[in-house]
Amino acid sequence: PPRGTLSGGRRFTTGASDLSPLNAAGPGALLVSRRRLGHAQSRLLALLRTTHKESRCAFFYASGPALRYSQRAFLKAWASLLGIVMANPFDENQTTCYEVIYQCMCRGELDATSSAILSPGDVLRYRQVLIETTSFALSQISSKAATPAVLVFCARALSVAFFRLPEVREKVLTAVLPPAENLRKHVREWSLEWSLQSRATR
Repeated sequence: PPRGTLSGGRRFTTGASDLSPLNAAGPGALLVSRRRLGHAQSRLLALLRTTHKESRCAFFYASGPALRYSQRAFLKAWASLLGIVMANPFDENQTTCYEVIYQCMCRGELDATSSAILSPGDVLRYRQVLIETTSFALSQISSKAATPAVLVFCARALSVAFFRLPEVREKVLTAVLPPAENLRKHVREWSLEWSLQSRATR
């Protein structure tokens, strides 16, 4: 059965044994469970796309503890759904799941401005989940079995990691602009008449 590993050595599996109660009840029960899960994910997605601010997708909070509670809730949802897609990344029914994860990654509650209020433990947890997501994206983006939904998610996840994980940014810039081309700050494959600004390659 499909398996995976999350931070801290925790393992998960989505083998047939996990679905034995549903399998025993027949395909109808499994179909109903899938529909309920899809409905729950759709409602969560609608919530994640809701914002009280114009500058970024985030809510207003009455207090610091309320913000921290939401930050942990977003992190928990992100990590849980990541475990699901890692177990079976090519399931066509997981398109909404990928979108929910991406919306969690982009929430203003978890950006650089709001992260200052996170406790050291929560900051570490955020970094772990982001690294796990980046690792998953890198492992799937070159897979021949990757569906369009998977490829779109991988591209989005790597774009977020580029700005939030300095080591990823350095690797991507080195891959796109090898040392021999850094002097001109120009990407030959792009066939452009202009070059990148020097600040973009620092």
